[in-house]
Amino acid sequence: MASDVRSRVRRPKWVAVVALVAVGAAVGVLVHLWLRPHPFQVIWQARTLGPIVCPPLVADQRVFVASSDGTVRCFDQRTGASLWMSTAPLLASRVTPVLHGGVLIVCSDANRVCGLNPDDGTLQWEFRDALGPIQSSPVVYQGVLFVAGDDGILRAVDTATGKQVHGRKLPGYVAAGLALSSGRVLVVPCGDGSILTFDMSAGPPPGNAEIPLRRYQTGAPVHSRPVAVGDSIYVGSDDGALCRIDATTARRVAHADDAIRSSLVTDEQRVYFGCNDGTLYAWSMAGETITMAVPTGGPVRGAPVVADNVVYFGSSDGVLRAADASQGCVVLASLDLGSPITGGLAMDGRRLYVGTEDGVLRCVASYVTTSELRKGGE
Repeated sequence: MASDVRSRVRRPKWVAVVALVAVGAAVGVLVHLWLRPHPFQVIWQARTLGPIVCPPLVADQRVFVASSDGTVRCFDQRTGASLWMSTAPLLASRVTPVLHGGVLIVCSDANRVCGLNPDDGTLQWEFRDALGPIQSSPVVYQGVLFVAGDDGILRAVDTATGKQVHGRKLPGYVAAGLALSSGRVLVVPCGDGSILTFDMSAGPPPGNAEIPLRRYQTGAPVHSRPVAVGDSIYVGSDDGALCRIDATTARRVAHADDAIRSSLVTDEQRVYFGCNDGTLYAWSMAGETITMAVPTGGPVRGAPVVADNVVYFGSSDGVLRAADASQGCVVLASLDLGSPITGGLAMDGRRLYVGTEDGVLRCVASYVTTSELRKGGE
C-alpha cells in the first residue's frame, strides 16, 4: 500500500517535467516566428505624380522610373533618395527606359524618343517623327535602337546621335514590346495578329536596306511582349492563346480564358504569363502543359520575375505575390500595396522594385524561399 502511495505521488513530477518541456518548445517556436522577418519588407518608397504602368530600370546602383506624369526620375537604389527628375518626355511614358552606351533612352506618348544623360537627366538628343504614341518596349542591337509605335513603322535609330538610319512599314500598329533572341532574331508583334521576325545575323541594316523577315499569324491582336528561348519564340495574344514560333512554323501550345496582356518571362524550364482572367500561368516546355495557375483578384498585366524557383508578380488587385514556381497554385507570401500593380516588376538580388497606379515606387526586400511551403500560404 505504501509503495502505491509513493507511485501516485511521483507521477505528477514526471508530468510536470513533460509539461515544462512542451511549454518551452512552444515558447521557442513563438519566439522564432516573432523574430523571423515577414517574407516581404518595404525598404523605401518614393512618389511620382502619376500612375507607374511600366517596370522600373535598375542599373548602376540607381533606379530609373518613367511615370504617366510625363517625367523620368532617378533614385538611389540603396536609400531611395531622389537624384534627379527630367520632364523631357513631356507626356506619359508607358515603356521602361533603356540604358545603352551612356545614354538613357526614353519613349513617350508625345511621339518622341529622348536620349538623356543618366547622371543628371539632361537631354542629349531627341528623335521626333510621326511615330504616334509608343506603347512597345524598344530593343538595342549593335548601337542601334529598334522602336515602333502606333503608326506601324519599325524604325532604327542611332543610340549615339538620335538619327534614324532605317524605317520599314509594318502590317499593323505595335503595342507590345519587341524582343531579341540569342540567335539574333528581332521579334516584332503587331496589332493585326501577325508576328514578324527579322534576321539580324548580318547586323543592323545600312541606310534603307531591307532586313530579311518572316511573317507568322496568330488568331488575334498581340499586346504581350514575347520571349525567346533558344530557337523558339513564345508569344501571347488577345484570344488567350500561347503560341510557339519555330524556324518555319507557328502553333498554339496552350490557351487561357482571356487575353494575355503581360510580358512573357522564362527560367529556361517554364514560360510565365499573366492573363486578364486574373491568373498567372506557367507553361512547362518539357511537358508542354500548363503546370501552374495562380488566381488573383484582378487582371495580371505586368511582367513577372523569377528567382530561386520563386515567381513574383503583381495584380490589378494591388497585391504583390510570390509563388513556388514548381508547384501548382501555392502562394508563398503576399503583400497588399493598396493600388493596382499593372506595370510589372524589376528585381536585383533580393530586392524587388514595384510601381503602382497611385504613383508610388517601392523597394521591397524578399525573404521568400520555397521552405515557406511548410508555414502555409496566403
